Amino acid sequence: MATSSHGGPGRLRLLIDTTDATAQEAALSDCVIEYAGGKVRSIRKGFEAACRRAKLDNVTLHTIRHSSAVAMVSNGVPLETVAQCLGHSNVAITYQTYARFAPDHLQDAAEILDFVQIREAR
Repeated sequence: MATSSHGGPGRLRLLIDTTDATAQEAALSDCVIEYAGGKVRSIRKGFEAACRRAKLDNVTLHTIRHSSAVAMVSNGVPLETVAQCLGHSNVAITYQTYARFAPDHLQDAAEILDFVQIREAR
């Protein structure tokens, strides 16, 4: 199941055999997000501290959210699924923001305007 090992001062790594353990079984506390078995008081502050340690500038939780959505869409995940992951109440919001990152976005229009074929027809 889950075992823990210390990854240095103030750090706890959770080693999980995902074939047997569920997230609930691996949890060290009742909190959805935890650190060293305790409640995380501020995700934002922890994220900002991690960015400082990694020397990342201008990275926010929104940046990560947007990058994740772009990665999903670019890799062919249906926009409806991405909308659910992002918690959008209306899939139109997802289409408006992320459709341009889909591999087949505007493919039909591009095929109609295949300039190579137009040139060859001359």
